[in-house]
Amino acid sequence: MPESNLPADLQSLWDELNQSDSARRQRLQRQRFAQRAEQFAEEQSTETGYTDNEVYKTLVFQLGNERYAMTVDVITSVHPQLAITRVPGLPRYYRGVVNLRGQIVSVLDLGRFLDIQTDTQVDTYELIFIKQDTMSLAILVNYIEGVEIIPKDTVQTVDLRYSYGVTAEQIVLIDLDYLLDDNRLIIRGK
Repeated sequence: MPESNLPADLQSLWDELNQSDSARRQRLQRQRFAQRAEQFAEEQSTETGYTDNEVYKTLVFQLGNERYAMTVDVITSVHPQLAITRVPGLPRYYRGVVNLRGQIVSVLDLGRFLDIQTDTQVDTYELIFIKQDTMSLAILVNYIEGVEIIPKDTVQTVDLRYSYGVTAEQIVLIDLDYLLDDNRLIIRGK
């Protein structure tokens, strides 16, 4: 199809359809990063009347069909699909390692670690990089929604391991301190 004879709107559609998977994925990633940058740059509303000590500043993400959040205190960055190198002999909930700017970081599949049923057909994922004390870890999730401020008094305490509780919007708020203290995360060589 001769591209020069197409009207501008059809040319734009043709260009989008004619992109390789790699180019399409890169374009979508740039759009998502631009959207996230706008979210981070927005002034947080203070209309609620809550102080900083009365709220959780969180990153909301999806695992399967469920929504989760973790406080941003220890999050260093988020990245779309990076090449994960498998390491033999690791527990099932560790997917392997990634190289982030020359640093080798273990990848924890949070869905497997928490025994959450996720769609195994989904081949896209995102990584949340965290650092607490001497531990660096990449947490594998299906999709990162964005940042959200959650008032502490709206979180209903429930008996869920590794969580502070659940919000009215059915977001499970993960207690990262408790999660990172789990001895199963430490792999000891022999």
